[in-house]
Amino acid sequence: FVKLLSFIYIPILSRFLGPEGMGVFNLAVLITPWVISLSSLSLSFVVTQFIVEHHKQFPVKTIVETSLLIGLFFGGLATLIYFLLAPWIATHSFHDDSLTFYLQLASPIILFSVLYTVMQGAIRGFKDFKRFALYEFYKQLVNVLLGILFLLIGYRIGGAIVAMVLSTAFIVGVFTF
Repeated sequence: FVKLLSFIYIPILSRFLGPEGMGVFNLAVLITPWVISLSSLSLSFVVTQFIVEHHKQFPVKTIVETSLLIGLFFGGLATLIYFLLAPWIATHSFHDDSLTFYLQLASPIILFSVLYTVMQGAIRGFKDFKRFALYEFYKQLVNVLLGILFLLIGYRIGGAIVAMVLSTAFIVGVFTF
């Protein structure tokens, strides 16, 4: 179902944004997975392994809370650095100063994605794969619904980026805290 939502959303997004707008959108979110990967410190896998191997020695709540705090710190730091470096990235990597706004708008994706991966690691540690898939489905569903809503009311590129940010923030906020 998750892939089906993407197959529905991407053509709609492409149609509304056009080739140039879709290019700007893609450039705005292009680097974020790299930053997420670096700043997450593989916490997802660590949390999974700790829960599976040490759930009898340490309270699971402590493992998850500690991992979320570490993710919050490093994800927040990476988000701040990315936000501050956005003008340099736009100018030197993409040779287009106008991308700065969109890069900065996309920066919170880093923080929320790091927290989301920690949360997903904990769910894998509990071997609750149904919930794992359900959260991913909800995240994509919120992204698609908000993205289409923002497109329809005229927010275009910024709306698509904000939909990505809010969908991840929603899942982290609702299901983690």
